[in-house]
Amino acid sequence: MRVKLNLDTMRKVNEFVGVATTVQSNVYLTNDNHKFVVNAKSLIAALYSLEWAEGVWLECEDENAYSVFRQFMED
Repeated sequence: MRVKLNLDTMRKVNEFVGVATTVQSNVYLTNDNHKFVVNAKSLIAALYSLEWAEGVWLECEDENAYSVFRQFMED
């Protein structure tokens, strides 16, 4: 499963990483075409995702983990 996120400010990215670190499974941020895949628990990697013009997508190994990221998901 993949969901599009709204991480357009450093504050949102920082809050997102704080939530991501509470998830037990691996959590990844990807761009639209999977050219870039980074660890969502890393602040440096998550900040890098601000540069992706086509948007940021969330992928979790645990399907139940998506609910904690609801506040960052695009409608």
